[in-house]
Amino acid sequence: FFGKYHDCYVSFLSEGVTHQKAIIIEIWALISAALAIAAFISWMMLNIHILALFLITVMYNLKPFVLKDKTFGSLIANTLMGTFAFAFGWYAVEQSFFLFIEKSLPYIFFNTSLYFLTTIPDAEGDKHAHKKTICVVYGVRSTIYWAFGFEIIAVILAGIMMDWLILIPSALTLPFYVKLLMSNNVSSSILTIK
Repeated sequence: FFGKYHDCYVSFLSEGVTHQKAIIIEIWALISAALAIAAFISWMMLNIHILALFLITVMYNLKPFVLKDKTFGSLIANTLMGTFAFAFGWYAVEQSFFLFIEKSLPYIFFNTSLYFLTTIPDAEGDKHAHKKTICVVYGVRSTIYWAFGFEIIAVILAGIMMDWLILIPSALTLPFYVKLLMSNNVSSSILTIK
């Protein structure tokens, strides 16, 4: 297998490595397992997983919503995806909703700044597919400014809260954001994301 596909990108489905039925079975098995584990942890965790599943699978991808193709729909959805990612860990050990809102902010701003950048390398393809992402609608420069602004807010909030878990990675990526701001190109946005 690895010899045949070693140096090229392979879609397992299109190359016949697996079949659509197997993928559907795997999806349902993983969703069921995730929901069962969430229910075992707490009802709050189960509710968070159900809401996240609805947002990520239904609203983000399927009609009539298709948030991934809408300017602010994709922004809101990706921000919420980051929020849910934080919530999964938070509600596994903590229950305070107000503390969750406060503590999640630097993570949400950092995640959203990265989301802005992911729209830059995809802009040409998105434009041809008639998607109205932030970068397609407002351009590369504005998208970089928004990403940089959200990154700065993330660093400031993480510093105020002394949350080292997010302060360290957000501060370490700040030079990449500065370079991106000066260079204003796709390759720098990819480097910053990575």
